[in-house]
Amino acid sequence: MDIVQAALEAVAYRMGLVFDLLKPLADPSPQVVAGGGVVLAHPAWLQIITDVLGVPVTASQVREASARGAALLALESVGELEDLSAAPSFPGPAYQPRAERHRRSREAMKRQVEAYEKLVGHSNA
Repeated sequence: MDIVQAALEAVAYRMGLVFDLLKPLADPSPQVVAGGGVVLAHPAWLQIITDVLGVPVTASQVREASARGAALLALESVGELEDLSAAPSFPGPAYQPRAERHRRSREAMKRQVEAYEKLVGHSNA
């Protein structure tokens, strides 16, 4: 079980690094929505992601988020949907970050970047 948790945390840390890169381009208080069958089936992983990001994360109840997104873009492109924001959303439970876990996650992310740089020689983070 420790190996599974470590793998989930490692992926969440990479998500955190991408989130940090996008943060300057986003709203100061971004609304983060997570979707997809894997995330919805494993609420513990969604809590790990939330703790890493340090912001609330809402679970989307859409199981096939990519297919829904493609369908919405198609509807918009043929004029059947005026604006993507007009499409209904299907929010599920909201997860709140835990301050101590967020702090520890950030420390672990730094260690992960350092290890990556030692192995690969550079980092895009």
